[in-house]
Amino acid sequence: MKTIALTHPGHTSVSALCDVHLSTSGSNEAPFRSAATSSRMAQLYLIDVLFLSLASRQYEETAQYIDKTRHAIRSMKRKSKGGFNMSHQKKYQQLAKDILSLCGGSENISSHTHCMTRLRITPMDNEKVHVTAIKELDGVIGVVEAETLQIILGTGVVNQVSSAFEELLNASGSYDLNNEAQKKTSKPFHKKNRTPFKLFLRRIASIFIPIIPALVASGLITGITKAIVQAGWLDDENLKLRLF
Repeated sequence: MKTIALTHPGHTSVSALCDVHLSTSGSNEAPFRSAATSSRMAQLYLIDVLFLSLASRQYEETAQYIDKTRHAIRSMKRKSKGGFNMSHQKKYQQLAKDILSLCGGSENISSHTHCMTRLRITPMDNEKVHVTAIKELDGVIGVVEAETLQIILGTGVVNQVSSAFEELLNASGSYDLNNEAQKKTSKPFHKKNRTPFKLFLRRIASIFIPIIPALVASGLITGITKAIVQAGWLDDENLKLRLF
């Protein structure tokens, strides 16, 4: 069995121990990114190439493994039907009920929505919200007090709890998203979080977030060009002439 190492170009302690040394982009990462995006994307691309090459050589065996994986997933879905889902549904409904109660009831809710992980609530009066008690609820990961009350529930869970939360509000009869009176009388939640410094950070984030796809694409292009040169298909000078 041979060992393959995937590192940056040049001699490293890992490459000295492996049988096959593959290297990807060694370009410098931009300082405003929290991780090595370019090099990571280049390495993931090369891993995909290796996987597809191996799968194409062992197509029949790979197809059998894929079929077994599908059957395993289907059997798990069948087992999850019935009482298992029902118990989880009751748990989500109870959590939504507890959150609504600790937020001051349906009459204190101006609006609500959710993202991938958080239930975002805008209360009419933030003094009626018991934030500490909400944090202690089973199923609540955390609470962020910003322009809205953001209750962190996690991916998947937030969808179920948000649906149950909305059903409770609609059933109460005292909640209406389109009620203009509620919008006019609602108080902003924690205005102290809307400081000039935080608004400045949000503006900076709005500038850099749209260019992330371009940065990822540049990392992929760099990794591909490095792989072409190392494979010997083109030398560095000819590649520059063809690209530019």
